[in-house]
Amino acid sequence: MRKITIILVLLINITYYSCSKDSSSDIINKQTDIYALYTEYGDPSGNGIINLWKNDKTTQITNGNKNAYASSIFVNNSDIYIAGEEEQSLGMGVTQGAKLWKNFIEIPLPDVEAGVTFFNDVVYSNNILYVLGFDRSPIGNHHKIKLWKNGIVSHISNETINSRPYNMYINNEDVYVLGTMQIDGSSKPILTLWKNGVATRLTDGSNSVFPRDIHVSKNNTFILAIENEGTTQVGKLWVNGEVLSTFNTDFKPKKIFVNNNDVYVIGETTGGIREAQLYKNEELFATLGASGTASYVNDIFIKNNKVYVAFSQQIIDSRKYVSKLWIDGEVKDLTNISESSWVEGIFVE
Repeated sequence: MRKITIILVLLINITYYSCSKDSSSDIINKQTDIYALYTEYGDPSGNGIINLWKNDKTTQITNGNKNAYASSIFVNNSDIYIAGEEEQSLGMGVTQGAKLWKNFIEIPLPDVEAGVTFFNDVVYSNNILYVLGFDRSPIGNHHKIKLWKNGIVSHISNETINSRPYNMYINNEDVYVLGTMQIDGSSKPILTLWKNGVATRLTDGSNSVFPRDIHVSKNNTFILAIENEGTTQVGKLWVNGEVLSTFNTDFKPKKIFVNNNDVYVIGETTGGIREAQLYKNEELFATLGASGTASYVNDIFIKNNKVYVAFSQQIIDSRKYVSKLWIDGEVKDLTNISESSWVEGIFVE
């Protein structure tokens, strides 16, 4: 990563405990529970099966009769919330439909339509369940961002502007949504942050941009995205609306987590075989996957100063992947090589 002009740790004088989606959680003195969400692709159907791994025990969320995959997990006082998709019949065909589970039981939400509505993220904070999603709109193929709070839906955007959410962060009662907007069908996506429904544009639309992650620590907002600069894709870190750091072009950032005064970023190299990497304060901290085979990071969580990273590694001479956890330098397999799987999220309580 190339440093700009300001040392990041001087900007964020932070002494607090944070979880990946909600900085208001309290530290609870109890046994640490580790949750990992992954999708397994079984034979012979090849349908995705959503699974939850907790402390070496795996629970199957879907049965494999319909194709499904997971997108987000949040845990609050051992209540497990999972957002994802599962095939649903629609007229004469089959389409993907947004699904939300609490403790493995589906929770219906209003204003959800199969093939139209999709969920991106789920967070529980201060007795409120937040679900972030969007609708594909038939009007000019535009999308609108939707947010459910305890089952009550509101629109962050509408069909007049093509808007797509990526993920969210809840800080006390402030709701941050990271995504993109397009002014018209021919314009390039603009990196956008919605705070409590009010949009702030972080790019000017001259380059295409791809959101990656958001993390809020007290009053500092950290955003990862990849921006096209000509034919080159450049990973960038915005802090409080300004680009603070850029990454080397052979590294694509994916997730960020701020813990005390330390900023952790996970991503992959782009040249040759993909290699999962972890950066700490702009310096390479660890390479996660085994050499000679591709590896992809998916999520990071820090609790009590211990770093947890979920990643998937390709099986040598195969198109299959094994889901793994990296915990302070030790690697643990979540799945085996008999089935291909892809880990989507991690939560530590």
